[in-house]
Amino acid sequence: MKEYNEKTARSTPGAGLNKPPMISISKGGSFRINKKGAELLDLKTGDRVTVLFDEDADEWYIRKSDNGLITFSSRHCSIGFHSAILWNDLTKSTGSEKGGYIIASEPTIINKTKAYAILTSSAR
Repeated sequence: MKEYNEKTARSTPGAGLNKPPMISISKGGSFRINKKGAELLDLKTGDRVTVLFDEDADEWYIRKSDNGLITFSSRHCSIGFHSAILWNDLTKSTGSEKGGYIIASEPTIINKTKAYAILTSSAR
C-alpha cells in the first residue's frame, strides 16, 4: 500500500528550479507563468502582459506592457492571468486545450519592444 502524506505527497522544495521559463494554459482561459518566466519577463503581481500572434508565421509572443491583461498571484505558479478569447485563439492555433510551453530565453524586437516567443512546438 502506498501512503500519501506530508513527506511523500509534496514535491521537493526547489524541484522546479531546473525548469525553463514556461507558460501553461488550462481549459477556460487560465494562463500561468512559472517563476523563471515571471523573472524573464520582469513580472510582478498587478503588472500587465500582452500576447501577440504573427498569423503569417504562426508564432506567438508574450511581453510586459502598460495596457495588457492584468496579472495576479496564483497558488499554482508565480503569476497568472485570464482570457477566454486568447485561450480560444491559442488552442485553435496549437490544437491543444491545455498544457505548457517554453518561453524563449532571448527576446525578439517587435515594434521597438522586447517580446519573448512562446514555443508552441515545445508543448508538454
